[in-house]
Amino acid sequence: MAKIDSMSSMLKIKKSLRSVKILLVEDDALIYSLIKDVLEVMGFSNITYCKTGESAIEEIRVNSFDLILCDWKLSGISGLEFTKKLREIEDSKRYAPIIMITGKSREADVKEARDAGVTEYMIKPFKVNALCEKIKYILEKPRNFVIAGSYIGPDRRRKDNPEAIPNGIDRREG
Repeated sequence: MAKIDSMSSMLKIKKSLRSVKILLVEDDALIYSLIKDVLEVMGFSNITYCKTGESAIEEIRVNSFDLILCDWKLSGISGLEFTKKLREIEDSKRYAPIIMITGKSREADVKEARDAGVTEYMIKPFKVNALCEKIKYILEKPRNFVIAGSYIGPDRRRKDNPEAIPNGIDRREG
């Protein structure tokens, strides 16, 4: 009986993943194909594709998305500029989590993306399992959204991950 319950549970999860609307912004056809295949194997089927940041902004004006995967280096506006423009939109579309997928690996680049409002950051080449884990984490543990001063984006603090807090100490606690 446990096997049937497990199978039923898996089917419910797959069905719920099919309803998740994903925007994939990538100008490299090979990377696009790889990411799309990974998403489909995970159970996602509602995937919209844009080659440029400009076309992604136009797509967002018409549709809402539950998750955005975006390359930094795009023709036209960069993925970073796309992120900033999305976060400035004055409706709920600005809250969509963004995974930036890029070859930029310097700490300064990661900080710049974080400060632009990127939710998660993946460096190319990446492991398929790592991408799956990031997607799963974002969907299962959505972060609060912050609008403070010039920053618009997900809360950058990670209370559930002590390793992400300097020295493992929450500075707000005495």
